[in-house]
Amino acid sequence: MWARRIGAVAALIAAAATVLVADGSDGSADQGTAIRPIVWSACTTGMEGALGLDCGFLSVPLDYAHPADGSVKIAVSRRRHTSSDAAYQGVMIMNPGGPGGSGLWLPMIADYFPDDIAAQYDWIGFDPRGVGNSSPSLSCISTYTTARRPPYIPSTIVVERAWLRRVKSYAAACGRKYSATVLNHLSTADNVSDLESLRIALNQSTINYYGYSYGTYLGQGYATRYPDHIRRMVLDSNVGPSEVWERSNLSQDVAFEKVMQKFFAWIASYDRVFHLGNTRSAVVHRWYSTLAQLQKHRAGGVIGSAEMTDIYLNAAYLQINWPELGTMWSNWVRHQTGQPLVDYYGAGGDDNEYATYLATICVDAPWSRTWSRWKSETTKMHAKAPFETWGNAWYNAPCAWWPVHGHAPMPVGSRLAPPILLLDHTLDGATPYAGSLETRRLFPNSRLIASVGGTDHAASPDGNPCVDNRIFTYLRSGALIPRVRGNQADAQCKPLPLPVPDQLQAKPLRAGFRLGTLTFPSLRFRSTVWRRHVNR
Repeated sequence: MWARRIGAVAALIAAAATVLVADGSDGSADQGTAIRPIVWSACTTGMEGALGLDCGFLSVPLDYAHPADGSVKIAVSRRRHTSSDAAYQGVMIMNPGGPGGSGLWLPMIADYFPDDIAAQYDWIGFDPRGVGNSSPSLSCISTYTTARRPPYIPSTIVVERAWLRRVKSYAAACGRKYSATVLNHLSTADNVSDLESLRIALNQSTINYYGYSYGTYLGQGYATRYPDHIRRMVLDSNVGPSEVWERSNLSQDVAFEKVMQKFFAWIASYDRVFHLGNTRSAVVHRWYSTLAQLQKHRAGGVIGSAEMTDIYLNAAYLQINWPELGTMWSNWVRHQTGQPLVDYYGAGGDDNEYATYLATICVDAPWSRTWSRWKSETTKMHAKAPFETWGNAWYNAPCAWWPVHGHAPMPVGSRLAPPILLLDHTLDGATPYAGSLETRRLFPNSRLIASVGGTDHAASPDGNPCVDNRIFTYLRSGALIPRVRGNQADAQCKPLPLPVPDQLQAKPLRAGFRLGTLTFPSLRFRSTVWRRHVNR
């Protein structure tokens, strides 16, 4: 039970009031838009319901420059502070990444922080426009994410044409289902305006913000446009704003390859457990022979080479996944046990996250609209980074045929922004480390903590005291480490040790935590349903 800071009478008065957004600092205008406070009630569905959170909706214009063109509803959740009003530190708005990731469950992350910090904030989650419980909630082809897809590598013209039909049909379906007006207003810049509207609806002069992965780009945009509306901000695994989004996917391919090579070396170091090869090169050879086998004979009748790549991309996100992934691969190779792979992959059948992902990145910045250029760049990159390059290309390829063209990239950078805490691992695959260095340069008051040699992505706090204690100090008091000179991290930490296979542990690792009979994913675990970029 969380204490309520606002009495019933005050809540009724607030529900009837309206306030105005009056910014317009980016020239696009949130001028004179009426923003109503959120009317809260107990969440009744999903993780947020099981967690006992409050839920409500924020109504905002589809187009802030033309509010008469219609509105969208943003689903919002809240875990209320339990501290005294004197110790209260305001709202902590969180975004899990994506774009397209649902954030209604995210206030549960308060349990990963010390009790005093958890108690001092109102923890706020939300589904960005187009996502989950927000309205409209995008879906273009609901079955698009299901299994039994062609292999990613277009080794024949038949495979290439099959994928081109798929990506073109998806882009066309989105165009048929949603007007150009809607598709033009699902960008990160629009989400920045929504974040400002959320601040106003919550009756806060400033906000605290914690963004993971793509959520760092949203935070960067907000800190650029509204630097005086930030109290504290933590950005974990930073997107490089100069590379959104076509170039960033090519950079991602190289970074993913480095992590996967480290994963393969780890598998080789435990050959007595996995029996997949006792050198990295032997394990790599086993991987590609496994993919070739799955093209001919799907594991469990479902998992082919594309689906197998999707599953094992999780190794490039979080090292805690490695023991389970190693065991499943070994059991398939040695015993043809395919059901665990099928269960891990999931059923698919919901493309909301993917649709919103594309609806955001395809308009955030211009994309090449010529397939020959896509094919040439991807072929060159595949020679350097074969694990994920073609999978990444097909995942993003609908942007080449998206019904609306990309906008000019959102401005990022501010000398006026208050001190921001940046976090990253130097071998982060999903958001390469160069993005955090760039973000540090663009926000001269920021500080960067780097886990040197670590590969985890968007996982804080994760039990590493060198990083976590600095986060906790910042959230308690606003204190940060001194900024050092040069293009480098302001503090360096050793990453957490590499995991040990379950078979060699007294207690096997478990992903997530249990609440009653329900299991919820922790930030240290990501399930994959057709390359879910919950953390980009």
